[in-house]
Order: sequence, then structure tokens, then C-alpha cells
Amino acid sequence: MKLKLKKGQTSEFIGITLLVIVLVIILLFSKLSQGRNRLIRTEGSVSEFKNMFIATSVTKFPYITNKGVSINEMMGAFMCYKQEKVDYGSLGEIEVIAFPREQLDELYGNGNWKLELDESYCLDSNVLIPEKCDFFKKEFITYEFYFSLPCKVEISYGKIYLSI
Repeated sequence: MKLKLKKGQTSEFIGITLLVIVLVIILLFSKLSQGRNRLIRTEGSVSEFKNMFIATSVTKFPYITNKGVSINEMMGAFMCYKQEKVDYGSLGEIEVIAFPREQLDELYGNGNWKLELDESYCLDSNVLIPEKCDFFKKEFITYEFYFSLPCKVEISYGKIYLSI
């Protein structure tokens, strides 16, 4: 038994089919738009969380200790004695450059930070150079901290540059 459609029924059938296809396409684009909006909101939340992490961790960085000696003290010892290893008597030798480097790499990742000491030394993930830091090619945030110098009655300062 064959189903025969009349001319009017055929055009109605084609019209309904086209209407259904258009509605499906509109719904599809609507869902894609909603998904994109959710993704943008999620990326914003992740970025906000990352900035909060950086803000809290960078303020604690100078107070991280190795054998009871804070990074603040290590920076002061390095600036006074210009040695990467300093003898702390009963505590033994402490690597005053390698330890802060390891901590910054652990916190922010290799190559995502630079530490400038008193505008005369620049430490990054790979090297310590006796000059002011070159800035990142990308955006960064800066945090300054102060430390005392054990060889003088003065304070000095450091800057941490973190790429965003």
C-alpha cells in the first residue's frame, strides 16, 4: 500500500520539516551561547582565585624558613657577604640563594617570577645576575619586602615580579 500525498500536503510536510530544522538550529546556538557564558564565568573565577593565591603566598614568602632561618634573613646575609652559602654556626651552612629559588619555583612555577634585591641583583629560576631585573614581556604584579642587613644597621628591600 503506497501513501500518496497531494500537492498541498507535500508542501505542508516540507514546511513543517523546515520549521523543525530551524527550531533545532536556534536551540543549538542558544545552548552553545549558554555554554560559552558559563566558560567565561568559570575562567573569571579561576583567575580571581589565582590572584588571591598570589596575594596571600607572596606576603608569606619572606617568612618561610630553612633550619629556622627566614628568607628575609637569608637575603640580608647574601647582600652583606655576597656568598651563596652562609655558615650559620650550629645550624650549618645554608644556601641563601638556592633555597629561595626553590621556594619561588614551587609556588609560582619555573620562569614565572624574578626576585630583585636592592636593584643590584636579579635572581630568577636559572641564574643570579649582578644587575637590576629586566621585566617580563608579559603582564606582572610586583610585591616589595624589606629585610635587615646583619653587617650594617640598615634595611634593604627586595621586589618579587610575578607573571600573571
